[in-house]
Amino acid sequence: MQRVPAVRPLLRRRQDHPVSGKCLFAKLFGNGSNRKPCQQRNSATSQPRLYALTLAVGKGRTYDDDVVFAAAWLHDPGVFTGHSPEDPVSLAQWDHVGYAIDVAPGILRQAGFPEHKIEAVIEAIRTHQPADRPMSLEGAILRDADILEQLGAIGILRTVCNAGRDTRFPAFTAAVQYLQRILMELPGQIEFETTRTLARPKIEALESFLKAVEAEAKPALY
Repeated sequence: MQRVPAVRPLLRRRQDHPVSGKCLFAKLFGNGSNRKPCQQRNSATSQPRLYALTLAVGKGRTYDDDVVFAAAWLHDPGVFTGHSPEDPVSLAQWDHVGYAIDVAPGILRQAGFPEHKIEAVIEAIRTHQPADRPMSLEGAILRDADILEQLGAIGILRTVCNAGRDTRFPAFTAAVQYLQRILMELPGQIEFETTRTLARPKIEALESFLKAVEAEAKPALY
């Protein structure tokens, strides 16, 4: 058995039926939300992609998919307008993971999520960033999926679309430097061999993009 089924009917786990995931999101944001870096109204952003990546990373493993599903949908509410500081100084010090850990239990209880699984969801959220060291299989799957999300064409889109609109990327130069750092650091932090296989075409795409930028912009990228 690959996964441990549990939650019905609100939390359907399947990628092709994400209504329950959007239900979780709606409980936090209402009918829409503003993600601070891009200031765009969304009912969901990377969550469906991230969950799809967890399925690919976790394929062939026995784990609790309900835990991974919930953690994928609720791992970063603290990056959205209305859930994070408006002041730039405070925003630079904002712990969006800590915020997610604080608000997720209440959302899950409202959605009828099994009480005995909430702690596992919180643990997966706590360790979902690349520099973390997950203590659970569910956390490791979510973390590897999050690394994949930052590589390849999607990683490029996520970064470049924020140039000039995100304080981290005041211009294209900062965005490219960030992508260079991603390429240098993230592949070596992958946990599973399955993820390394999934990452190869994404790494190649990112390498190709950065080489093209260097060839075309030379010293004139701003």
